Amino acid sequence: MPRSIQKQAEAGALFSEALQDAPLDPLASQVSNIVGLLLAAYAITGSIVFPRGWVREVMLAFEREGLKVPSAHTLRWYRCKLDTQPYLFASAPNVDLQLLEDLEAR
Repeated sequence: MPRSIQKQAEAGALFSEALQDAPLDPLASQVSNIVGLLLAAYAITGSIVFPRGWVREVMLAFEREGLKVPSAHTLRWYRCKLDTQPYLFASAPNVDLQLLEDLEAR
């Protein structure tokens, strides 16, 4: 299997599992949904660096749920800010503060 297809499959599996842990909520804000999903993926892998293709998988998840699909730029921005300034999201609803503390401590 070509490497890019393998990485895409890894991203698909990761975010399928993350969606089980942090399902998208149509009543929640986009911020809450994005951050919750990225934190769930972080909890699974222990890293904020996700496999190639992760952006597409998140966009498809939002589309499947009938939610407004965030842009690739937006998703990458949230991941970057979670990596460098996790406490920006401490006041977002339904965000796991323990995972934010873990990110801050690394």
